[in-house]
Amino acid sequence: MRPRRVSDDAILEAARTCLLRDGPGVAIARIAEQVGVSAPAVLKRFGTKERLVTRALLSEAPPDLSSGPHAGPLRPQLVAIVLRIEPLVMNAVPRLATSRARGIQGSQWLARPHPRMARQNLLVWLRKARASHQLAHPDLEAAANLLVSLVEARAFLAWVDPAWVKPGRAWAARAVDAIFPDLPAEPRATRSRRSSVRPRSAV
Repeated sequence: MRPRRVSDDAILEAARTCLLRDGPGVAIARIAEQVGVSAPAVLKRFGTKERLVTRALLSEAPPDLSSGPHAGPLRPQLVAIVLRIEPLVMNAVPRLATSRARGIQGSQWLARPHPRMARQNLLVWLRKARASHQLAHPDLEAAANLLVSLVEARAFLAWVDPAWVKPGRAWAARAVDAIFPDLPAEPRATRSRRSSVRPRSAV
């Protein structure tokens, strides 16, 4: 059998680019043209346009947080988690919106909805942090919802108009501090030793 000259991944990447640039009504022929194959060849590979669209726009799953939290302060770990979720959500928002405009709902092709998975994974992590680091918060489920919702809101605004979102990574630390205002940035013992050292008086 003659090997395929164009991989499925190459077709999916071309489809993703065309769909996000031209909308869900883009013709199969336009997608096929990007990789140098015919429209019938693309349909033979994927069956229908709906299958091609859903595979091309399928978002990456949220990060697996089951290995954490680790030893050390929780604040930088939480900030790192938020920054890991951000690019996934940034990519997911236009993809999900494009598929929805095509008439395809996420629940039709995602057995485990990614927004729900992100919240559940973070909630499990926070509960483990309560046990291992004595994390104090009256409602960890609400905290997980708030953190993920902030990422989703930022991603939606960036998709509507990038000028509405301030670039950079500092926002993640501010978000964590707003939801966990009493979370130390470093071990309490270290902070105590540093605070007990008085600066030398000027001569």
